[in-house]
Amino acid sequence: MHFLASVTSPVHTVFHDGDPQEEFDRFYGALLSLLDTYYPEQSVTVTSCDLPYIMPVVKYMLWQKNKLMRSGRIEKAAALATKIGLAIKDYNSAELSRVNVMSNAKSMWSKVHQLTGRSKYLTNCHSTIST
Repeated sequence: MHFLASVTSPVHTVFHDGDPQEEFDRFYGALLSLLDTYYPEQSVTVTSCDLPYIMPVVKYMLWQKNKLMRSGRIEKAAALATKIGLAIKDYNSAELSRVNVMSNAKSMWSKVHQLTGRSKYLTNCHSTIST
């Protein structure tokens, strides 16, 4: 059953003689129950060894893409890979736009090395980054 199909019927019936706070609490509880049913919380572990653009949402999408690839759903995995690439591009663009390239080329290259995983902060990680 899909979310929109389940909310076509009333989610909450208001009792006009009831306490407003109790009515709100019941309504809020009904909404939370729907959200938990159709959109459960997911947890993703982001470590210090992950590259800066590996935000929780990107890491979750990578996990989903790998799951799709292993199950043979290549087309969906490719579509998700496009979304992942756009998210990484947007993050990197925002980070690089904060650096004044004309006045400080050293800080720009420092940021490029950080974003590509060649900076010193990744030297203590167990994983290696090939270039």
